[in-house]
Amino acid sequence: MVTITDNSSEHNAISDIIHLSEEMKKGNLRARLSAEGYGGDMYKLITSTNSMLDSILHPFRDMNKVLQRIAMGDMSASIEQEYSGEHEKIRNAVNGVADITRKVHEEISRMVDAAKRGDLANRGHPDLFTGEYAATITKINEMLDAILTPIRAGNRILQKIRKGDLSERVEIECVGDHARIKDAINAVHDWLSGLIVYVTRISDGDMAAEIIQASDKDQIHGPLVRMRDNIRSVIADVDALVKSGSEGRLMERADPSRHKGDYRIIIEGINKTLDSVIVPVHEAMEVSKGYAGYDFTRRMDAGIIYPGDWEAFQKALDDVGHHVSAAISVIAKQVDVLNSATAQASSSIRDMSSGSSLLAEIAQNVSIKAEQGGDSLSQILRAMEDLAINVSDVSTRTSEVNQISSDTNTLSKKGSSLAQEAEQGMREITSSTDVVTGLVHEIMEEMGKISKISSVISDIASQTNLLALNAAIEAARAGEAGRGFAVVASEVKALALESRQSAENISEMIEGLTKKTQEASDTMDKSVLVVRDGGKALNETLEVFNMIIDSVNTVSLQMDNVAKAAEQQAAAVEEITASINEVNTLISGTAKDAVASAAASEEAAAAIDQISEQISMVNAAAESLNAETGKFSV
Repeated sequence: MVTITDNSSEHNAISDIIHLSEEMKKGNLRARLSAEGYGGDMYKLITSTNSMLDSILHPFRDMNKVLQRIAMGDMSASIEQEYSGEHEKIRNAVNGVADITRKVHEEISRMVDAAKRGDLANRGHPDLFTGEYAATITKINEMLDAILTPIRAGNRILQKIRKGDLSERVEIECVGDHARIKDAINAVHDWLSGLIVYVTRISDGDMAAEIIQASDKDQIHGPLVRMRDNIRSVIADVDALVKSGSEGRLMERADPSRHKGDYRIIIEGINKTLDSVIVPVHEAMEVSKGYAGYDFTRRMDAGIIYPGDWEAFQKALDDVGHHVSAAISVIAKQVDVLNSATAQASSSIRDMSSGSSLLAEIAQNVSIKAEQGGDSLSQILRAMEDLAINVSDVSTRTSEVNQISSDTNTLSKKGSSLAQEAEQGMREITSSTDVVTGLVHEIMEEMGKISKISSVISDIASQTNLLALNAAIEAARAGEAGRGFAVVASEVKALALESRQSAENISEMIEGLTKKTQEASDTMDKSVLVVRDGGKALNETLEVFNMIIDSVNTVSLQMDNVAKAAEQQAAAVEEITASINEVNTLISGTAKDAVASAAASEEAAAAIDQISEQISMVNAAAESLNAETGKFSV
């Protein structure tokens, strides 16, 4: 077979055009025909073909550049050169794509800027576009609604939680990451609810409360449990001190090394309070023991400094000793005067008894020897005069003794009144102290509740801060779409930090007030015990004064009886004297009168015996009163 090779220019041009076509199919739009080797019309064909390709492809190259710039994010790109025919239509179409793309970008940028400003309700305007562009804006709006509706619901619940309102949970239907956010917020809600139950039980004094550990990384479970255990330990030490105090073991102290921080300060403060109370209590007990043993010279040690109300208590207790000592001293002096008066009265009675005996003897002699009665009668008259003087002296001294008894009774009543006033003062001090102690205890309970609420607020703020941090992390992971949520998370975090700081400030103030209130409460409790002991001592003193008053009343009654007997004796003496005078003038017929005189003398002797008996009773009463007052050291 013979092959014939055609080397004509037409054949070569056709081959070159076919080759150019293949290059064009491959996308090599810069390929051109080479005019070398051609001439004449074929040369014109080749160059015209190249010119045609240039005129066709040049607008496409401009379009390609614009589209590439748009693809690279340059929304300002456009074809500025004007063409004709179909190329102009294509240019307008490309520029239209650039314009609509730029408007869509501007609309989306506007929505993003609104989200950055926190305007999450801002949406695109699909009515500004047509076709798929309008559908794209609509879908973006739907996407924002789908993203922000759960976030709004979660934010609403978080806002309620931030305000302490745990009455609601996130209940809307969610899927995907929104479902996980919903579950996380509800988990926080449930955890906080359990925390509130735990803290409420502790605030109500239920130290058996338990809280479940959320996870191995739960950073609040440990501190909450330690807080409960520390409170338990403090309560145990306080109970031990209370029990020791109620059993009278005032030297018992709690071990502060078992506690840390302010708990240790509380225990140390209680110990210091007990130390400051034990000294004046001990002094007061020693003085009260002295008073109970009738030793009113005892005083609280003046070399010890008694702060605050203890100074007034020291003065009041010492004043009791001073006043009672003064009253007892006066009573003792009056008793001595009474003893002296009764001794003189006894001597006078003995003299009167002797005179009565002598009078009886003389009367008998007169009845036997009336004729010799002149001289004897004179002697009887002298004896009767002495008897009258003695009776008058007894009456005078009896009046003095009666006055002394009255003065003693007045002083005893005055001492009893002073003791009653002191006892009433003790009762008022006890009543006021009980009221103040109750108020201090109520204030401490309220402060404890406020401190626990502040702790709850601080813990909630910490958890909200962690939640805001987690939300910020999730927003960062979401990229551009999560910027708006990041802004919300930042605001929540800021509010959580402010809440936590405020709660900590409140806790610090409450802890200071609680410590001072506890010190005041313990001091008042000890004051109540001391005042009650003082009241017992005053009751015993008042009983002694009542005994003195009874004894003085007895002496006064007996002295009244002595005075009445003395008056009877004086009347008898007057009758005897009259009889003797009658005998002296009628000596011859006085035998019968002498017998009457003897009978009168016997009556006088009986009256003298009665007076002597009354004086003995007065002596016994005076000795009893002297023995009672002798028990006191003043």
